[in-house]
Amino acid sequence: MAQSVSGYRRVWLLAAGLAVVIGVLIFPDWPRRPAGFFDRPVTAVFSVLQGALSSAVSQVRGVWSGYVFFVGLREESRRLQADLDRVTLERDTLREVVEENRRLTALLEFQPSATVPLRGARVVGRDPSRWFQAITIDRGSRTGTVVDLGVEVPTGIVGTVVKVFPATAVVLLISDRLSAVPALVQRTREQGIVEGTFGGRAQLKYLPPSSDIREGDVILTSGLTDAFPKGLIVGTVSRVQRAEGELYPDVEVIPSADLSRLEEVLVIERPPPS
Repeated sequence: MAQSVSGYRRVWLLAAGLAVVIGVLIFPDWPRRPAGFFDRPVTAVFSVLQGALSSAVSQVRGVWSGYVFFVGLREESRRLQADLDRVTLERDTLREVVEENRRLTALLEFQPSATVPLRGARVVGRDPSRWFQAITIDRGSRTGTVVDLGVEVPTGIVGTVVKVFPATAVVLLISDRLSAVPALVQRTREQGIVEGTFGGRAQLKYLPPSSDIREGDVILTSGLTDAFPKGLIVGTVSRVQRAEGELYPDVEVIPSADLSRLEEVLVIERPPPS
């Protein structure tokens, strides 16, 4: 039994020696650097882990850089939109200033050619109801405005002052049904009364039954009231109807002044008594 055990021991020793010889032949540096034999697989494993970690860090870094870029792009977009809004507002403001300057220039150029003294006023209000056609101007009793003064623009008459406050005044437009302005036909010199209608237009009434009025005729003020001197433009005849049995022709007049877009007007001042 002891001989069998010693035989096995010799076999194991022989196998171990053979393994050492083979190891030396395959890994010649192992006797000098025995730890390197074990380092290689460990290093390989750590190399794989390090590569995976580096890849993950690179991906996270890329996502973060993209997020930072997106945030910066969004802020830049907001800044550019704010700049665009500011430029648009400045452009609209400048355009409004140019338009106002154009209107005021037209008023100033018109005043020297007028035969009566005029005073400029701004429209600061408009009757919102459909029952009355009226505007409010920024001149009242403090600046000498009184009832029954006429109001016009360079293109034609607008209406008559009907109510006065310290700083403002109400002007009844010629398109209001309560307005009545003595007028005449420029071509035939026939006289009548221009009144407003419920539709916000105007009509020429009380012409002679035999009147020769036609579409396109120009209507002027006749000067029979203190509000308007003679010869101011009222409007143009747009329709003439002669109904059977009616004494007067039905004459529709389109005002020369655009009454829906009034912003600045001229108040006709009453000349001082001589």
